[in-house]
Formats: sequence, structure tokens, C-alpha cells
Amino acid sequence: MKTKPSLLAYLLAAFLVCVTTLPAQSNPALTQANNVQRVLVKLRAPLAQEVEAELPLQGLALTGRTRSGRVQAFMDKHAVQGLAPLYPNLVRMKKQLGLSDIQMASRIRQRFARRARRVRTTLSVPEISRTYLLELKAGSPAEMARARRAQCR
Repeated sequence: MKTKPSLLAYLLAAFLVCVTTLPAQSNPALTQANNVQRVLVKLRAPLAQEVEAELPLQGLALTGRTRSGRVQAFMDKHAVQGLAPLYPNLVRMKKQLGLSDIQMASRIRQRFARRARRVRTTLSVPEISRTYLLELKAGSPAEMARARRAQCR
């Protein structure tokens, strides 16, 4: 069956809109202001551990001041208004069970043992729980470009 290119383009656009708006919809604390820019980042492991420790189980979002000086310094340096995990259910499970990414992957492999046996090679575990949605204070385009350059350093 041949699909029309316009239908395929429409479906792809609808999928992208849904994927980009779902994380914001799941965290109402992060959707208050219209003058923010949302950015996806993967935090380095030490900072990600501190952020996870700071996240409340209810809502899993940070807004305002934190107890951790390192997390607060990161949020101040990059003008972060809000911070939430992209995969809140995964982070919630990690917090509640006290497991690492490797341990979580091992539990999933045990649960789906037949499927796991089909893989012939050992795969490294992607640490997707370190992926966060940051809400930055929106400024002029020049300010935003300067902030992006500073984050890449």
C-alpha cells in the first residue's frame, strides 16, 4: 500500500508535537510561564546523582532553591527555572528501590529472559535516567546564543 507523502509528513509532524509536549504536560510545575525555553540535557553522573537526591517523589521537579550547593550553582549558572527528568517513572523507580541503571537493566533482562537471550553481544546500558528537561529563563536571541555557548564549555 502506497501512502501519500503529505499524509506521511502530517503523521511525522503530529508525532513530533506529541513527543515534545508530553514531558511538559506530565510536570505541571514546569509549564507556568510562556517566557521560558525548554532544553533537553544529559547530566554527568555525579551531578545527576545529586539532582536525583534533591527531587521530591511527589512531582519529581525542582523549582526554586535546593539544599545541594552544587545543584543550586548549576541552576544559577544556567538560569534554570525548573528541572524535571524526561523519564519520571524510571527516576521514581530508581529512587524508591535504590537501584543503579545497570541494576535496573538487569531486572528488565530477567523479566524478559527469552527476549534477552536473543541478543548475541553484550550491550552497554544507556543511562537515560540522566536525561532532564530544563526550563531556562528566555531572553533575547543573543542572550540565548551566549547561554548555549557557555553550556557547551
